[in-house]
Amino acid sequence: MSEGQELTPKQRIIEFKGAEGKIQKVNLGNLEAIFANVQKHNDEFSFGGMLARGLSSHIRSEGNDETSKPFSSEKDKRDTLGETLEILHADSLSPIGISFITSKEGMTLMTGDEQIAQTQVEFGIQNPDLFLSFLDGLSQSGKDLGNEKISSMLSSIGLNTALQIWRNYRLIGNSKDERIELIAERLGELVSKFKGLGAKTKWDDRSMDLDDYAKYEEKGILKEYIAAKDAMLFGKPEKEAKHGNKEWFKHDTLAAWWGDFGTSTVQHRWDEAISILEQLKSNPKAKDLLQEIKVNLTACVSAALQDIDSKDENWDKENEWVKRKEKREIFENARINLQII
Repeated sequence: MSEGQELTPKQRIIEFKGAEGKIQKVNLGNLEAIFANVQKHNDEFSFGGMLARGLSSHIRSEGNDETSKPFSSEKDKRDTLGETLEILHADSLSPIGISFITSKEGMTLMTGDEQIAQTQVEFGIQNPDLFLSFLDGLSQSGKDLGNEKISSMLSSIGLNTALQIWRNYRLIGNSKDERIELIAERLGELVSKFKGLGAKTKWDDRSMDLDDYAKYEEKGILKEYIAAKDAMLFGKPEKEAKHGNKEWFKHDTLAAWWGDFGTSTVQHRWDEAISILEQLKSNPKAKDLLQEIKVNLTACVSAALQDIDSKDENWDKENEWVKRKEKREIFENARINLQII
């Protein structure tokens, strides 16, 4: 079919090898409708959506001269609709190896007697074999999905997968998640098939990149990479932001820590960084990654020390040199630790 031409109802049926090797048929229209329902639910229960309804309710209540509890029913409404989504669509998603996962991360609204967390319904890959088989079916169909909502759904599944790996595939702290372990083992295949179908695998606004995840998982050091990225150990000591007449370091680099945080926080951040490097050192597969990070952090220390010693508009402020002296000592110790590791 020609590029950009919409699929007919018959062409929207995709066949693939399902559970127990049986041929499974899935209607793309049904999947697109599910995706639209999830988007609508997530928009409604985003922070902005709940806040807008709360303000509207508050204004109406004030007009009636009644006591207002603008968010009192939000939690029940959110949970009920989320459960309804799962009940309605579980049978359609299960054959392709997908289920719903509720993420309760994000901002929290405070009401008189309860807290309501921002939540999002996410797609979770429950059975990588089935989902990869479904993607094969899409690829082998030869159908152009460029203008189809299904390609947006696949991109959403990709982002949800990246977020779930980031939350649960941890070097320290999290218990082993078998579902995430299975997904991580198949990341290379997933990324390849997503790209072949025109789905996104990188989201700069969320700092998520499935390509990087697949690359580091293949090397056996994805957990180490995620830990190092979370701690901002890759940020280069570059300046760009201007405060008055002074350029300042980007906030994603350790060189900025001396000016961005108090002494105790700077010490804590460096303790965390050194701990991660020691974890990397214990894994022979992470040798190159360890060296890359050490070189970068050494450059960050040098840049920060140069900044600490520079005389600027804050130089003569009360206690300014005392604070700088304390932070200088922390960075000097960090330099020594970097040489030891």
